[in-house]
Amino acid sequence: MPHAKTVTAGALAALLALGSAPVLAQTSGSDQGADTMPQTGTSESTGTTAEFSQDKIDAFVLAAVDLSEVRSDYQQKIAQAATEDEKQQLAVEGQAKMAEAVEKADGITIQEYTEIGTAAQADPELAQRLTMLIEEKMGTTNAPAEQADG
Repeated sequence: MPHAKTVTAGALAALLALGSAPVLAQTSGSDQGADTMPQTGTSESTGTTAEFSQDKIDAFVLAAVDLSEVRSDYQQKIAQAATEDEKQQLAVEGQAKMAEAVEKADGITIQEYTEIGTAAQADPELAQRLTMLIEEKMGTTNAPAEQADG
């Protein structure tokens, strides 16, 4: 099933894409005074990347799977859009829907999701762990590549 690999890659791309604050900007865009939301002084894990509880990791994985579905849906819509204006509008709408997917997730905030995504970018072990959990959740574990461990 080649589509499963694409979905998993999309999920990983979605989790990493959200790790870099466009969603924070999108969700705080309605509040012009939301300059306090960026991580200036409120980040507990300054320098240490893998200090997230298993509950937060599990919530992150569930949110990433939901976010991946939204991302995939909007990628298709953008690919089918007739004009650049329509593509841009769909991209903005898609970001809002991705933020909404994270907001709806139980046990994690957008800021926590962003922190874990950012940590995964800097910590290959965390990224690998998240990828494995996402693949498990999506039912797309493709482990034959690990047989070449020689």
